[in-house]
Amino acid sequence: MAQVESGSIAIAGPQIRERQRSARPLPGERISFGKRFQRVVITIHRWIGIGVCVMVMTWFISGLVLAYVPFPKMSAAEKLKYLTPITWSLVHVTPAQGLAAVHQATYPKEMRLEMSAGRPVYRIESWDGSTLTAAADTGEPVSGVTADQALAIVRTQLAAPQATIKAADVDSDQWTMTGYWNHQRPFHVIALNDAAGSEFHVSVHTGEVVLGTTRTQRMLNWVGAIPHWLYFESIRRYTHTGLWAWLIYIVSGAAILVSISGLWIGISRMRLRSRYTNGSWTPFTGWMKWHHVTGIVGGVTLALWLISGFWTMYPGGILEQREIENSEYQRYAGSSATTFPFGALANFQASGVEASRATLRYVGGRAYAVLERVSAKPKVVDALTGAPALLSTAQLAQAARSMLPDSKVVSTTYLDHSDEYWHSAYFKKKLPVVRVVLDDRMATWFHIDPESGEVLGILDRIGRVDRWTVVAIHDVDLNWLLTRRPLWDFFLFAVTIPGILIALSTLVISYRRLQRNKIIPTFPGAGGPMKGRGTARLHGGPVANGTPPQSVVEEGILVVHASQTGTAEILANKTADSIRAAGRPVVVRNLGDVQAKDLARATTAMFVISTTGDGDPPDQSQVFKRRMMHDRAPLPGLRYGLLALGDRQYSSYCSFADSVDRWLSTAGAHRMFDSVYVNDRDPTALTRWARNLGELTGRVDDFTLNEVPFRPWRLVERRHLNPGSAGGAAYHLRLKSEDGFADWEAGDIAQILAGVTWNDFRSEPHDLIQREFSIANTTNGGIDLLIRQMRLADGRMGVASGFLTERIQMGESIPLRVRRNASFHGPDDDRPMLLIANGTGIAGVRAHLQRRVSLGHRRNWVIFGERNEARDLFYGDELRAWKRDGYIEQLDLVFSRDQIQRYYVQDRLSERSADVLAWTERGASIFVCGSLRGMAPAVSERLAAILGADGLDELARSGRYRRDVY
Repeated sequence: MAQVESGSIAIAGPQIRERQRSARPLPGERISFGKRFQRVVITIHRWIGIGVCVMVMTWFISGLVLAYVPFPKMSAAEKLKYLTPITWSLVHVTPAQGLAAVHQATYPKEMRLEMSAGRPVYRIESWDGSTLTAAADTGEPVSGVTADQALAIVRTQLAAPQATIKAADVDSDQWTMTGYWNHQRPFHVIALNDAAGSEFHVSVHTGEVVLGTTRTQRMLNWVGAIPHWLYFESIRRYTHTGLWAWLIYIVSGAAILVSISGLWIGISRMRLRSRYTNGSWTPFTGWMKWHHVTGIVGGVTLALWLISGFWTMYPGGILEQREIENSEYQRYAGSSATTFPFGALANFQASGVEASRATLRYVGGRAYAVLERVSAKPKVVDALTGAPALLSTAQLAQAARSMLPDSKVVSTTYLDHSDEYWHSAYFKKKLPVVRVVLDDRMATWFHIDPESGEVLGILDRIGRVDRWTVVAIHDVDLNWLLTRRPLWDFFLFAVTIPGILIALSTLVISYRRLQRNKIIPTFPGAGGPMKGRGTARLHGGPVANGTPPQSVVEEGILVVHASQTGTAEILANKTADSIRAAGRPVVVRNLGDVQAKDLARATTAMFVISTTGDGDPPDQSQVFKRRMMHDRAPLPGLRYGLLALGDRQYSSYCSFADSVDRWLSTAGAHRMFDSVYVNDRDPTALTRWARNLGELTGRVDDFTLNEVPFRPWRLVERRHLNPGSAGGAAYHLRLKSEDGFADWEAGDIAQILAGVTWNDFRSEPHDLIQREFSIANTTNGGIDLLIRQMRLADGRMGVASGFLTERIQMGESIPLRVRRNASFHGPDDDRPMLLIANGTGIAGVRAHLQRRVSLGHRRNWVIFGERNEARDLFYGDELRAWKRDGYIEQLDLVFSRDQIQRYYVQDRLSERSADVLAWTERGASIFVCGSLRGMAPAVSERLAAILGADGLDELARSGRYRRDVY
């Protein structure tokens, strides 16, 4: 106390102000838990905020646009506008004949009669969401509509003779990328060439016009729905929804964390009574003050909006409204008949009733026809007689109660106006509507169209909770506001603008913080740390002529990796991160890119080297072995450490790493410590590497490689593909995940534990034999494997192949996980691909072909070899179908034993050497999948002979020559 009185007060003020800015403790000060907690919260808010502020700004601005311009979708009412009146005299086929024509043997969800390109058609909607079409004049099924036929449909139905074909057989584009369109794809895109830039999508399967967009709508979606929902085709495409979903979860989860931590900080920094020394309730000035003010004003709204946005993804199905089930629809209809009576058709033909669509429907056991035309109410008639029919509220209530037969009707309400549970916010909802409330466990409400008998929706207790906790908050979906526009518009902007200002201030603050931390460059005059540089000091030294003094460049360290599956590259990057964290500059290189001059210039290098195959270097490192290791480069000034990766199951364990080690030693380089050998990601060996590296960096980091855990996969299909084959029996297997979510890419690997079921694995965890198989398909709900039975010298089957092909029973589950195999992933663009496989190696090729077909990439050449065509053409029907449909440009099938002289895939390569050269000159990638002994080295030799050794090296180095061999 005496020290304070004698003069410490003179410095207390500045010290306190500095701590308010930096939250750094004074020397020797003990920090309370509360202060440590707040420091953690500030750190989270500061650095994660920098990462997500751009996305939050994008969400707010694009959300405003989305509120007025929705993502394109065509409702049944909109489709009606593009239908021409039905010509009843052309209808010569009954509904029963139409159903038989498309082999619809079960009760369909709905059946419609309408015109398509001047002819009547029946459109039959199945319970799985697909639509089948039968011609109502001839009775033939309508499928596989050509681009010219689609053009005729649009020209006729839209009265647009100027329309032209923009694109044909489009599997997916920006407007049809989601799974919603799976039953309609592919599409023909027809441009109307009108002033609005209208484009229409016609389903190839049905010939139905299913989507229409305008130029303005598309442009506004690029600043609205697309950035708001991250609807970019590269991440949202229906074939890989897992990537998109997890990206949304991660980014929105981070944004929620930032918003909540920001609220905590903002409230804790407020002083409404005891003001700060500047007289304000906030300690901040400038942009920080704006950030604090807008955070207080809009922070709660921002947090609620981000949280509700996260829940619109319905993770795990929580709060997701269930769909009406098939059995419930059939009970509502009161019929399970596989056809619809349509005796009224003759009356319509005679009287010339005007309608553009006739929907056949059962309600409570009675058959109706609903006649619709533009700008008129639907007309319900008896399907047998054509006489007008009335669907009473009581009749609809009774039919609704039948959907849940153990329930009773609590109330029936005829709504001719919107309310909070049934209204038009962004998508128009049908009015009037009948609401039937039941007393079942979930207090279910059904909404039914009294003018057509259609069940429009279900809303149970979960749906009503979702409506108020998610939809109402995130979409500002409040009927009392929507019916009082423009009050709703003012309210929307009022709750949105503070969020935009929060994000804007975050951008400015983040930019300046990154400048101060020298993560981004500082530009003179930009208002950053160099502002007022005439008197500023950098690094403690004076500024001469406005130029800061040059910093001393420390000795750099070279980190080199040779990786086949990606593990070595991951460990090399971890090594580089550890060196950087110690304040040392580092350069990471692929071994295939390293030249003698790089090693001669370096003084310290860390090598992370994997061995693949039978002691071979990884594919991209072949060039180093061929060009560098045959010469003795003098490297007396190089110190190095080496981490060798391999698998002790192979006799050539880590042999390529050993050869690199010997070559370095022979060149005069000095080993800093004993080389570390890692068997199958052994954590003990990786810890030893971390400790050795610590001698250089002064720190010991965690190098543990966390693998995806094994999960249960159930065997649902097993087929013997080659009975009577001269080779080993080969089986097609399909397994489905019991956990639901699973995702992988073409080229990835399925790892299994041989010989044990999932129950065995869970109850008796011990060392087990692990085996890997190429996944034979892209993500579609299950993993396909192609497995050949392996026989030991004594005739016994292999542990893994015998277990999977014979011993495990259908329906049993096995431990399986997917291993990412980036070195065998295909190109993202449509460059040509030459895919070479033998035997069960066709599995990896099949997955790549499925991916290429889904992307619409047609420049594919397949060379596949096996013993006999009659027995061993695995997936032959698919290969020939892809060839017929134009997805395989060249298909070479080579069967070694179908002629006297043995003939293999490498022989076909030599025979087609001119084509191989032409394809590689066009930028083709070459992928090889199959046996390590025999096929793979023989193919490499032939390719080297065709392209030259240097040419093949360059293909491998650039990632255009990749192998998955075993």
